[in-house]
Amino acid sequence: MKYMKNLNVRQSVKIIILLVIVVFGSVNMKAQVTIGLANSIPMKGALLELKTKDAPVTISGVIDPNNATVDEFGGGLGLPRVILEDRETLQPFVLTTDPDWVNASASKIKEHHAGLTVYNLTDNAAKKLHQGIYIWDGSKWSMTGGKRLFYLPAFNIDVDIAGVNPRQHDLYAEYEKQFNKATTGSQFISSNPALTEISSLENGHLYTRDELDYVITYFDDTVMTITSVTDGIMVYDIDSYNFTEKTFVNVVLVVK
Repeated sequence: MKYMKNLNVRQSVKIIILLVIVVFGSVNMKAQVTIGLANSIPMKGALLELKTKDAPVTISGVIDPNNATVDEFGGGLGLPRVILEDRETLQPFVLTTDPDWVNASASKIKEHHAGLTVYNLTDNAAKKLHQGIYIWDGSKWSMTGGKRLFYLPAFNIDVDIAGVNPRQHDLYAEYEKQFNKATTGSQFISSNPALTEISSLENGHLYTRDELDYVITYFDDTVMTITSVTDGIMVYDIDSYNFTEKTFVNVVLVVK
C-alpha cells in the first residue's frame, strides 16, 4: 500500500509538470491570443483580440454588420478606472517621490510607459483633467479623440479701398472673441443660459494662441492673395474689388 501511495504521488507530480510544460509551451508557441472565442485566431496585426464571433473573410466595408466581432454574449474592453493627479506625471502609479522618478532615470520611466491607457475619473479644469480616456504619450496624459479641429465662424476683414497692402487680420482674436460671451455680448445666445464660453474639451477653457494651428482651406484668389499665416496672424493683399458670392475665406483651427 505504501509503495502504491508513493507511485500515485509520483504520477501526480509528473502529470502536473507535463501540464505546466504544455500550457507554457503553448503560450510561447502562439504569441497571439484571442479572449472570448475558443480556437479563433486573432487578426494578423493584433497581439490580443477580444471577440465572441469571427467576421467572415469577405465583407462589403468597415461598417458591414457582418464585420462585428461581438454580440449579445460579449462586450467591449473595460479599461481600468483611475483618479489621475497631474497631466505630466504618472501619479498615482509612480509617485513623484519615488527614487526612480526623482533621479535622472525619470525621463526613461516616462518613455517606457508610453501607450498606457486608462479611464480617468478626475474632473478638474485647473489641472486640465476631465472624465474620459487618457493615453500616456511618453511625457504627458493626452485625452483620446484624435486630432480635433473646428471652423472659425464668419467674420469681416478689412477690404477698404483706401487700405494699404499688405493687410493683417488676427484669426486667434476672432476665435477668442466669438467663443466668449463676454466679448461677443448679446449676439452670444445659447440654449444653456449658464454657458458663457465654448471651452475646449481637454483644457476646460479657451485654447491659447500657441495651442492651435491655423489653416486656410479656401479664399477668393480673384480678389485677394493670402501670403502667410503666422501665430494666428493672417497677412493678405486685396487685389480687386470685384466681389462676388465666392468672395470669402475658410479658416480651420486645428488643436496641436
